[in-house]
Amino acid sequence: MLIREKYLAKIRSFYHTESLIKIIYGMRRSGKSVILNQIKEKEEIKDLPKLQKQILQNAAKYVKVGGTLIYSTCTIQDDENIEVVESFLQSNKRFQLEKIENINIDLENEDKGYLKIYPNVHGMDGFFIAKLKRVR
Repeated sequence: MLIREKYLAKIRSFYHTESLIKIIYGMRRSGKSVILNQIKEKEEIKDLPKLQKQILQNAAKYVKVGGTLIYSTCTIQDDENIEVVESFLQSNKRFQLEKIENINIDLENEDKGYLKIYPNVHGMDGFFIAKLKRVR
């Protein structure tokens, strides 16, 4: 699901606000963690982290101070997950990772503000979920 400017404009209009408190964003991903019935071009896969960073930057514009932005992919590749989040945080000092509570799936990372879900460990498709809070 891609949130584009026209959809955000409709959401803002519906809620009569210029910024949103929470945005949940399902990113395009390579599908490296699941079996696909099509083969993606190498260039398309290579360019996904760049696209994901751009989409995350755009979505961040609409989060109010104190609001939450959830970044999620259904792949286990760090270049599409934590590396995208770390790059985003380096250039966006208004955001920080926030502890994920009461999930108890990835105890190693929940306190850091993200989850890594692996098929071989958790018995489900691979996922990455990061909780970003706008603090300024």
